[in-house]
Amino acid sequence: MKVRTIKLTMQTDCLTAAIPNDNPHLTTYLDIHMLGDIQNPRLLWLKGGLFVLLGVMAVGTALFMFPSWQLALLFGLAIWAFCRAYYFAFYVIEHYIDPSFRFAGLVSLVRYAWRREK
Repeated sequence: MKVRTIKLTMQTDCLTAAIPNDNPHLTTYLDIHMLGDIQNPRLLWLKGGLFVLLGVMAVGTALFMFPSWQLALLFGLAIWAFCRAYYFAFYVIEHYIDPSFRFAGLVSLVRYAWRREK
């Protein structure tokens, strides 16, 4: 089996994938145009629902494959802890610790925490 390397290049709003063919002189280029932020409330609800569905399916599959009350409790504890950490990262810090800072994601949170330590 041949392993092919796909070269990705990112421009402002377009991701280009260079996919090599069997012929070394031919390369297929695939342009993927990035969309802006989702602003439609229905699509946002759908996206949130799909995340919940994905999580339920993942936990359900793991519990089906390895049925155990201990595993179920550990999943519950992990989900609760990550929810609390998310709440801390995106609500508590902005509203109680530093109201002037707005986070754009987890990378933004790590950068903020790193700068505060120095």
